[in-house]
Amino acid sequence: MYDDYELDSLMEEVDNLLYNEEDEKMIFEQRVNEINEYWDRENEYIKSSGIYTEEEVQQILENHNRIRNEKIAEARKGYEEEIDWIRQQKQEAADDRRMEREEREYERQLAIQDSDDDDLNAYRAYREELAAYDDFIASMDMADD
Repeated sequence: MYDDYELDSLMEEVDNLLYNEEDEKMIFEQRVNEINEYWDRENEYIKSSGIYTEEEVQQILENHNRIRNEKIAEARKGYEEEIDWIRQQKQEAADDRRMEREEREYERQLAIQDSDDDDLNAYRAYREELAAYDDFIASMDMADD
């Protein structure tokens, strides 16, 4: 059975998982910002360099935007995988806590049952003692006859 320290550790783990989810969101947003900033700089360079024709600039910008969207999709996929993993960990932690509560309740019921059995056994012993005493008194009465 878990003691209070172990239960506190489980709760800390759940709290950490909640913060991990927030951290992952911040990491994802930061990664998207980095991707956008990089491709914005690249696009600005292509537009202002004067090296390319208008048609080439349009082709390069379309290609850059396709790559940008792919990179953002990869970042989103990584973010969603991390969130799924964190949620699985939270579910496992919740299942562990539920099972621990059920185990403590089962142990409590066993303790109550053992206590009831002890009380019942004590009562039976008392009744047997009374019956033996009654038998003894009855046998004494018969001896007097």
